Amino acid sequence: MLTTVVQGSGGGAFDIDRSSGLITQTRRLDREQTSSFEFTVTAGNDGYPGTTSSVAVFVNVEDQNDNSPIVHFPTTADRLLVQLGRDTTIGTLITRIDASDPDAGLSLSPLNSLLRE
Repeated sequence: MLTTVVQGSGGGAFDIDRSSGLITQTRRLDREQTSSFEFTVTAGNDGYPGTTSSVAVFVNVEDQNDNSPIVHFPTTADRLLVQLGRDTTIGTLITRIDASDPDAGLSLSPLNSLLRE
């Protein structure tokens, strides 16, 4: 059996054993760079006449919590000083922390742990 990757977005991230058809990963995958891959694999024989068959392969990359949240406001990374008057009422908005996290899933809420501390 002769097996080849004929087209798609594999981008050198995968290799296929031409005899067994086993597909292996050839480099580290990072969901923030590429969240999925799609390529077509064609198997053929050397008979006369030669025949082929193709299948589409879809690979979804799962996310890992491999990025730290980024605080956009306040811009000073070490602390934020807010001064309040003595007569500030309960429930008054005093500031807003703006943060993001490039990871997907549960890590999309970078302020979750900050609010619980």
